[in-house]
Amino acid sequence: MFGEKIPDSTSADGIPRTELYLIVEKPLLFHQRAIKMGAKEVSGLEKRGWGHNAAYSLDLDGHLLAFAEVVKSN
Repeated sequence: MFGEKIPDSTSADGIPRTELYLIVEKPLLFHQRAIKMGAKEVSGLEKRGWGHNAAYSLDLDGHLLAFAEVVKSN
């Protein structure tokens, strides 16, 4: 989904990589906090095709973090 923005898992130096997908209120605030603490932005907060607004970042160990909320329909 993110192509070259995600490091190849073969370069993990023995550290297993994972994706942590968290449904939270105000995902942009959590995403910004992760960036402030040293995470690298992969993708800003966007409406995703599966019905969530989600933002993605890589933490200091290279794990993919997603902060998301369910898009409320009118």
